[in-house]
Amino acid sequence: MTYFFISDLHVDFYSPLSRTVSLLHRYFEEFFERYFLPADVCCIAGDIANNYFTYVEFLKFIATKYSAVYVCFGNHDIITEKAGVFGAEKDFPTSEGKMDFFLKESAKIPNIRLLENCMQDGIAGCMGMCDFKYMHTPGASEILNQMLWSTRWFDGRHWNYMRNNPGRLWEHYDVVLRDLSLKKPKIMMSHFLPLEFGMAERYIHDPCSNFFYFHGAPYLENLDDGSIYQAGHTHTAIKKTFVDLQGKRHLLLCNPVGYPDENPYAENDLRREDFLIELDTSIGLAARTCIRGVKVMLDAYRPMFEELTHTH
Repeated sequence: MTYFFISDLHVDFYSPLSRTVSLLHRYFEEFFERYFLPADVCCIAGDIANNYFTYVEFLKFIATKYSAVYVCFGNHDIITEKAGVFGAEKDFPTSEGKMDFFLKESAKIPNIRLLENCMQDGIAGCMGMCDFKYMHTPGASEILNQMLWSTRWFDGRHWNYMRNNPGRLWEHYDVVLRDLSLKKPKIMMSHFLPLEFGMAERYIHDPCSNFFYFHGAPYLENLDDGSIYQAGHTHTAIKKTFVDLQGKRHLLLCNPVGYPDENPYAENDLRREDFLIELDTSIGLAARTCIRGVKVMLDAYRPMFEELTHTH
């Protein structure tokens, strides 16, 4: 089966703020042709839209393009909304209320699997959170990072999630990431990135880099060899192999669309075709890797076996 991995769609930057479904879907079709690729399955690692109506309509649209679509929340998806502002007809005073609404609406849409702290069909997903432990300068601290998040950062200003207690948010997702990774999914997805994905040099000393990443090694080490970890949030495309301390290899994928004035592929010289992956889901990624290794070993010893057969 072919899987297409993508994130950070921000489709409300590419379509009008409209309640006319036919108009929205016309823009979605143009967006799909430009940024997606045909596949059996699509995995979207968050940030579909700020606006709840656009979000749900896009889920209905994308469900017609693939046999299954797996989605996790992004930080833009769960912002609060107030009726009468930017065309909203509904009040979402808390992020939890908006997430519950999306989970209920997505359950009505065939082929959509919205994953928040759960696993389906061997694919695990959650939004994730930053751990505030990245030190952009020697004088940085977790407390200062949390204060900056609460007062200056987009999430701290536009969420109302767990009362926007940054320590509580990370503690919650630390448990979720650990529990999900222990289930050994063949694909794990979160919007926030493990630091193991790497960071562009221009962001290394940026204090806002704290609000994208968490230290992912403890969770990656729980996964089987040959697993895939998909993330988003940063608008830089990334495809790399991470080898954990146990020697297991994990494919890390981040394929963001980003905003209209960005080119996520430029920095690492990637293309959207690099995120179209063929997977043998019937036996699992780890099993497929083991079988391939056995086959290589048998091929290497085949001449000796044939010689012994002819001799005797």
